[in-house]
Amino acid sequence: MVTFEPAKIDNAHDPEKVMESMKRNRRISKDMTLETFVNEGYYAHLRGEYVYRRVKSKHSQTKNHLAKLLPSGTIIQAIPISNLFLLRNTPGTFDLLKDREDIVEINTNQKFVVDLDKDETHHHNHHHQQGKLVSRVNPSKLKRMMAMDIDPDIQWNIKKIGADAVWKGGKRGEGITYAIADTGASFTHPVIQKNYRGLKEDGGFDHNYSWWDGVREKVANAKLSSCPVASRQPCDDQGHGTHCLSTAAGLGGYGVAPGVKWIGCRNMDSGLGSTVTYLSCLNFFLAPHDLEVSEKSGMEA
Repeated sequence: MVTFEPAKIDNAHDPEKVMESMKRNRRISKDMTLETFVNEGYYAHLRGEYVYRRVKSKHSQTKNHLAKLLPSGTIIQAIPISNLFLLRNTPGTFDLLKDREDIVEINTNQKFVVDLDKDETHHHNHHHQQGKLVSRVNPSKLKRMMAMDIDPDIQWNIKKIGADAVWKGGKRGEGITYAIADTGASFTHPVIQKNYRGLKEDGGFDHNYSWWDGVREKVANAKLSSCPVASRQPCDDQGHGTHCLSTAAGLGGYGVAPGVKWIGCRNMDSGLGSTVTYLSCLNFFLAPHDLEVSEKSGMEA
């Protein structure tokens, strides 16, 4: 696994530099003033595109150089956001790279064991009954909740941090896309289904640009998973991602920001992830792509 010098994106904080770049790429009029660019929202809207273009350009340059330098089939996977390449360690591979001065790091695609919360309340505090969630809170906890004067439609955690007071001011997260990288997400769960960005108006689903499975091959030593490798729809083999997503964006008084639309990425295989699975999700969040994107093409969508 080889990481090369990343793209320089410091100028994303400079409206004038971003404006000049957008003019060169014919995204805005060459006559636009800086005042108009900033005050009418062009800078806020196009700053992300500026970062995307810089990252993609740098990664493409590195990839083209490697394609000329290394034997065909050496590159297994490429992660543009960090300019990282997972390479096949064949005899002579690293001898071909030894003279490159732009290499930041050479490492293995190390696995990470994540100690997920084993608190059974995460999985069993509620159960489904005729399409609704029914609480299984123990009696002593229920008394404490009642003493807090909790609205039955608002969970105690929401009340405790004052999120419901923010809701009354009309701020529930509308217009924001929330991205979660975790063990996955059970997208048909009633608390999170309706604000999944992949839900269509007719009730069907389109997972392109809203879901990516960062586990593109079985992680070594990972336990058997209920999620297939490179799953084409959101799934969660541990429940942890669904729990966290519900806390952040769940409907029905469960989530802090129920007005957001969410997208997701699975970065662990039965709780076991690697550098590449984590970075694959971050790369997807920078520039969401469809389900068909090639492993070797990087961010081509």
